[in-house]
Amino acid sequence: LFGKCTINALSLSLSLSHSQSYSVTHSRTCSLSTSFILYLYLFNSSLMATRFNNHQFSISLVFTFFCFFFTTFSFTEDEELASLLRFKASIDDPKGSLSGWSNTSSSSSHHCNWTGITCTRAPSLYVSSINLQSLNLSGEISDSVCNLPYLTHLDLSQNFFNQPIPLHLSTCLTLETLNLSTNLIWGTIPDQISEFSALKVLDFSSNHVEGKIPEDLGLLFNLQVLNLASNLLSGLVPPAIGKLSELLVLDLSENSYLVSQIPSSIGKLDKLEQLLLHRSGFHGEIPTSFVGLTSLKILDLSLNNLTGEITGSIGPSLKNLVSLDVSQNKISGSFPSGICSGKRLINLSLHSNFFEGSLPNSIGECLILERFQVQNNGFSGEFPVGLWRLPKVKIIRANHNRLTGQVPDSVSLASALEQVEIDNNSFSGEIPHGLGLIKN
Repeated sequence: LFGKCTINALSLSLSLSHSQSYSVTHSRTCSLSTSFILYLYLFNSSLMATRFNNHQFSISLVFTFFCFFFTTFSFTEDEELASLLRFKASIDDPKGSLSGWSNTSSSSSHHCNWTGITCTRAPSLYVSSINLQSLNLSGEISDSVCNLPYLTHLDLSQNFFNQPIPLHLSTCLTLETLNLSTNLIWGTIPDQISEFSALKVLDFSSNHVEGKIPEDLGLLFNLQVLNLASNLLSGLVPPAIGKLSELLVLDLSENSYLVSQIPSSIGKLDKLEQLLLHRSGFHGEIPTSFVGLTSLKILDLSLNNLTGEITGSIGPSLKNLVSLDVSQNKISGSFPSGICSGKRLINLSLHSNFFEGSLPNSIGECLILERFQVQNNGFSGEFPVGLWRLPKVKIIRANHNRLTGQVPDSVSLASALEQVEIDNNSFSGEIPHGLGLIKN
């Protein structure tokens, strides 16, 4: 069973109902045990297809196995090297950063040692990552890298590639990370973006991508990071974004033509840790569904046209929140209650809105708070004494409100304090001696 054999013109036919027949032919030297396993697999697939009367199921299984078997196990180092050289040939490299990519016999020039190349044993050495960040490269992004059977990571960020989104890279079936950020990529995101089915990280930020975000983007079910920031996107954000259940980071910031309400479906993303929508054209109210973002750590909705109030249940629900920034909008209502319930908040920025009412004493429960910015609102009543005692607070900005009260001597407990701006209020009393004890 373990002797060598030669399979010449291996031909396998599957006879299905409706008189359809499909055959696969390949020539290869293999072990008899491998051949036997292959026959068993195909025979079993055929039986399953007959049992369930599903032609496509059988064909798909057979085709997938052949592609995997004959691509993965027959791919040689020479073929891998040739694919990399074809990729290099399509690139303009003015600084010669890829000059070491050459076909020589020197052991030190093995392609796994080339600039930007990382290899993994599987079980032999195969290229798993190409990272050519910040090398002043331009030219064409060739799909020859898709011949690398174990490539999972492609980072060409911070270069000068000037072309539409390279949809042909969707043939890289194992690709999990595609980073083309900070280039000159232009054009629209095609509906066929869903063909990048294995992607976990997709970063097109800081380019010239325009047009609408396609609904089919919601079919990238493995996606964990989606970064489309700093582009020229327009129109509405599709509700299909809410189908990306594995998403950890969603960044649509700095798209000034993206005039849209925030889809309530985003509230379904219970694994989301960072939601960055700042400096875009979002309008309307903050969805009440955001209470479902229980893993959220960073929420930045600043510099938009958001209105309405922040629902009172957001604070107690988002217990992992580290930073909340809704500044420079048109949000009204009272201070968000329970915002310190998770005791992880470091940054709170509510400034330049239409908030009113009092600042709660519970703000003193934010024990690791560093930045407290509520200036340019309509807050009134006494300033919470507990805020002056927080040991890590660095910045307190509450100017241009209607606040009253005194700055207590206990302000000396805020030993990390660097900036205090409370002008244009109605504070009274003397300047506390404790201020002189704060060295920062």
